[in-house]
Amino acid sequence: MGTKHTKGELNLIILKYPEEPKEIITGVGISENLNGGIYSKILFDTILPDGDKEYINQHAQIKADCERVVKCWNSHDELLEALKLMLGNFMKSSYVFINQEKAVKKAKQAIKKATD
Repeated sequence: MGTKHTKGELNLIILKYPEEPKEIITGVGISENLNGGIYSKILFDTILPDGDKEYINQHAQIKADCERVVKCWNSHDELLEALKLMLGNFMKSSYVFINQEKAVKKAKQAIKKATD
């Protein structure tokens, strides 16, 4: 079973803010060209705290969480392919690597988790 997710590079949806932190991360989406303009197809919105003061206090964590999602999304296919290649090489190898059995088990779990 292959993954059936939205295709494309994920990016942060950022609104300019008049005071520090100068920008607000309001969600994560995929940029699409539509009728001559670039729009973001929003995959999820952040849950912003009530009030500016609370948002400013939590800005760094909200930004870091969203950046992590973007990085994982954008590297998913490449990492999955690399994992499959490594797993294939392990299975063909006549050499015994330290923790090879554990690595093969974790690789299979990761592939299953990423494709279910």
